[in-house]
Amino acid sequence: MGEYSPIKAFNYLLARRSSMYVYLDSIEGVSDNNIAERAIRPFAPGKKNWLFIQSEDGADASAFFYSLIQTAAVSCGLNVTDYLEAVCTLASTCKRDADYEKLLPWNIDLSVLNQPRMARLAAQPARNNTKPYSLTGGNSC
Repeated sequence: MGEYSPIKAFNYLLARRSSMYVYLDSIEGVSDNNIAERAIRPFAPGKKNWLFIQSEDGADASAFFYSLIQTAAVSCGLNVTDYLEAVCTLASTCKRDADYEKLLPWNIDLSVLNQPRMARLAAQPARNNTKPYSLTGGNSC
């Protein structure tokens, strides 16, 4: 590390004087990024352990989904579980960009969850089934 020099520090400040004036004139300006740091704190510790972040594309995808979820929760005040349920339920029906845009947090109508939820709540097991249920994908092997 270099040695501290008050003259060097003062010259650094003078070189950025116009930016400092903009900051001082701004009512919204804050002197730290604590809000952003607190928002990413739950996300940051585990990211290196996540399988899909071992590439640049994986990191981009992770950042995209985290931003989407944080926007739904913080900016739009949505329940994240409901939002993700709606996105996962409706994404398979999207055909055009406009359909996907309807899934963005500021456009989505969470009332679309009512019908699938009611169907799940009304579901009953088959009466004559004696074997345990086995949940499989669409293509059974």
